Amino acid sequence: GHIYISNESDDGDIVFRSDNGSGGVTEYVRLDGGIKRTIFSQNAGFEDNIKAIFGSGNDLQIYHDGSDSYIDDTGTGWLRLRGNGGVILSSYSEGETMLQATRNGAVDLYYNNSKKFETTNTGVSVTGQLTVTNGIEMTAGNFNAGDNERIRLGNSADLQIYHDGSNSYITDVGTGNLNIKGGQGLALLSS
Repeated sequence: GHIYISNESDDGDIVFRSDNGSGGVTEYVRLDGGIKRTIFSQNAGFEDNIKAIFGSGNDLQIYHDGSDSYIDDTGTGWLRLRGNGGVILSSYSEGETMLQATRNGAVDLYYNNSKKFETTNTGVSVTGQLTVTNGIEMTAGNFNAGDNERIRLGNSADLQIYHDGSNSYITDVGTGNLNIKGGQGLALLSS
């Protein structure tokens, strides 16, 4: 059979109390009948591989396996992390930010607590070097670079295209030739 613990008084609570570790007594768990909520007044401890399970289908599981910690969403929907101002993922011990997502704003990615990638209202901003393994395709817009910023091509940056603020340059600093070809001819124009 079952053992039932009940308090049938209006808005009545059931309170579980025990030693507080200093010779007194303190509340650990309260079943609050007035607001229909279970209130934990002390930390709930879970041993390794013991899961806190949520949902009628055990869809959300939070646990530690002795080495790593897990938040598993085994249901059919999404795992949603929600914060009113945004969401930050950071390391516990050093407090380093790894990802910061701001409500109605940027999503920032960090390396060693230094922002490297940021979404903006016009696209993205990258701090540092961008390495692309399969080419860059532009479908609209311009490629913009400031004075003395160079487009470098080749394993040793042999071909360089840049503007120094006064003059524009196409420079071949490698060992081979600089070849300029045109399918129907070649025209060099002065504006």
